[in-house]
Amino acid sequence: MKEDLVAEEASLAGTPSCIGPDELMLDSYRVTSQTEVEEEQFLYRHLGKRCFPRKELTAVTGPAKSGKTFFISQVTACGASKQLQLLSLERTDEQPLKVMLYDTEQSQSTTKEILCQRIAPMIGGDFPEELLFVFNVRTLSAEERRKYLAVAITTYQPDLVVVDGIADLVNDINDGQETVEMIQELMHLAEQNNCNITTVIHLSRTGDKSHMRGWLGTLLLQKCYEVFCCASLPNSETLSVEMTTSRKSRTMEIFYYNVDEKGIPYAAKDSDIHAGKSQRVDPNSNLSADTNMFNKKYLVSANGDGGSDWDWDYRQLFVDAMGGWEIRSADDIETRVKELTNIKQKQYYYKVLIEAERRGVIIKTYDKYHRVAIMLSH
Repeated sequence: MKEDLVAEEASLAGTPSCIGPDELMLDSYRVTSQTEVEEEQFLYRHLGKRCFPRKELTAVTGPAKSGKTFFISQVTACGASKQLQLLSLERTDEQPLKVMLYDTEQSQSTTKEILCQRIAPMIGGDFPEELLFVFNVRTLSAEERRKYLAVAITTYQPDLVVVDGIADLVNDINDGQETVEMIQELMHLAEQNNCNITTVIHLSRTGDKSHMRGWLGTLLLQKCYEVFCCASLPNSETLSVEMTTSRKSRTMEIFYYNVDEKGIPYAAKDSDIHAGKSQRVDPNSNLSADTNMFNKKYLVSANGDGGSDWDWDYRQLFVDAMGGWEIRSADDIETRVKELTNIKQKQYYYKVLIEAERRGVIIKTYDKYHRVAIMLSH
């Protein structure tokens, strides 16, 4: 009997042999070397790496206007299309997938435009109404959006669900209890319905790829199987997508693409990529920009010889930006650093911030409201 086996194991472990319902229930969750488990099933490959597993959560993130909607449109179209491959994505099964797009952000007209002018052209041929289920729930409350998401998944049984965006399923992305409950609901839905639930969320204002917005973003990073980060090259029409986190099969390769006048994405040429990258100023090396635009108080000779190569005095800059405070919000620091240095481009500021953290000048943390904050390291 099950009770006898559990009692024997308990006695060998030196614990009392009185076995009740709680002990039996606990034992049902035990994993041993002999436990039979289902093999993980993946819906796609991205650049050859398996991704979007069933019964798991996936996150798509990036700054505003970085191509998140374009990427999830590709994921949706690749799933419902008769063709196995679309740009960086490839279905693992020849049979098309049932895909659900649950839009919480856009207007109804914008949602239809995404469906008809982005997703449909990428699918090509006859539109598979029986495979695509698109809902616009912007007018509902957060509680109602969560309720009807569960109804939609259990009713239509999709293989892939895309929630754009997940922040609208809660009233406050920094409410720890609410976000935990919502993530647990999504994990339960994915498990019980054998589907992947992909969530779309903005990056935090620091621009760091590992920091998604709010306490919700922090929890998602812990619970998601993988994270895709979208970005746009500065002063360029070229967009990119990168798998920044994965439990098993992360690829270090970044996929670049452009979008034609009809809204159809296509793989970027090397010349497009290099042209976009050449616009960026890299604070990890000597300043390539005209230093006359910056406050020279925070510029130092990179080689210590008074030459023409310059770098930032990160310590002095962030000491002044902190203004004597022990901890300041990331938004305050961004404003202060830009004012002190005369930095105008947000992407350049983010690079300076990341480099300051890499050099051990600052530490990212969270304030009492669970917002990203900055401290000086000592």
